[in-house]
Amino acid sequence: MGSSRLLKINLLTVAAIIAAYVALNLSGVAWGGYCLLSLGNISFICPLGFLQRPSLVEAATHTILIGLAIMVVLIALHGRIFCGWICPIGIGLRLLKHDKGNGRGIILVFSISLASMLIASWILGFPIFCLICPVGIVSRIIASALAGSLDIWGILWGITVFAVITLVLRIRNWCGGVCPIGALQALLSPLKILRIRMSSRCARCRICARSCPLGLEIYEDRVIDHMSCTACMKCVAECSFKALKPALSSPLSSTKPKN
Repeated sequence: MGSSRLLKINLLTVAAIIAAYVALNLSGVAWGGYCLLSLGNISFICPLGFLQRPSLVEAATHTILIGLAIMVVLIALHGRIFCGWICPIGIGLRLLKHDKGNGRGIILVFSISLASMLIASWILGFPIFCLICPVGIVSRIIASALAGSLDIWGILWGITVFAVITLVLRIRNWCGGVCPIGALQALLSPLKILRIRMSSRCARCRICARSCPLGLEIYEDRVIDHMSCTACMKCVAECSFKALKPALSSPLSSTKPKN
């Protein structure tokens, strides 16, 4: 499977999720908001969106807490697969070639990114990241359009601010350490069950490293445990020797992720 086919699958995945989101809202089976999807008696909420709202944290109902717990468990078990297959920015990230790797100390970068966004939101009393969150912008467009109250200026403002940030920081730096959602997922990922494994076929040609959108030195380890990995599978597709493959592993037997 080549990278172009993976890109098509990624596009179809995002399109299918958006279509399902619209269908659920139109059918009345579910209702989606800023960073929330209510399905039956459970409200699935973005963990970052939840943490940015102190008032929501204090007044959280059992329906929200159950949905939040499910989301946290899913992230912990699957790592940053959301970044690689659901976030629209992940599509653009696939088009990048190897540049400079993330290097060491990425845990500190992720922690600073997440803490800064949370502190700013608490001080201002508003979930500021939700304004520029790529997934938040898409869900907000859909939810407001279905409700007949599309906030065009608010959406354009969010897109503009996000575009400026990514132009200044570059998309690789955004996904590799600055994005608070990616940071939260990475910090919860040590127990993830989906990892890339390398077989004895590896010729250490470094094609995998050169193809990695985040610049990870994949060939250095038999199991790709780097917490930045989004499981985009581009390295698997580009390997000429078929030495890489996705594999499930027990979270209890996982090795310590590189940082």
